[in-house]
Amino acid sequence: MKNVLIICFFLILLFSCSEKKIVSDNILKPKEEMQLIIDSFVQRNVIKDYLVYELYIDKLDPENSNMILYAGDMSLTQKENEQYGQQPLMCVSSQGIKINVYSGIERYFENSFTKEITSLVKKKEGREAVYLAIKDSSGILNTYEIIAGYPFIPLPLENRENTFSRPIIKVD
Repeated sequence: MKNVLIICFFLILLFSCSEKKIVSDNILKPKEEMQLIIDSFVQRNVIKDYLVYELYIDKLDPENSNMILYAGDMSLTQKENEQYGQQPLMCVSSQGIKINVYSGIERYFENSFTKEITSLVKKKEGREAVYLAIKDSSGILNTYEIIAGYPFIPLPLENRENTFSRPIIKVD
């Protein structure tokens, strides 16, 4: 009986002194309309076997936000991430694909949710990345494809009627 009490005492002591650590990737659950956009983007691009999926959110004011959904072989902000030691603090999951979410706070906070630091992915030569611009105006999400973009600066204009074309550079 005495042995049982001693064992119970040590078990209680062990469990009361241990910290509960959250082991999570801090996975967010998007609202339905945003989830549909993310799912559609992933479904269109998952066959291309991209290594990195990212969502950048830039809240401009209470009514407007610009977002970039990105898929490529290296992070869109790879050099910035290396320079400042930035890692995503949140992610979203779609069809088994992890999409890192960036909001601009990564430079000032550390990721305490994952134990391992993800290794930096090197770009495969000759592959184009895929971008989708998402504009939120008063809760209405509009999307359009862009050929390039960078987070937290104004998005390229939407070319609805093909009125803009890429410049042609002639080399003599």
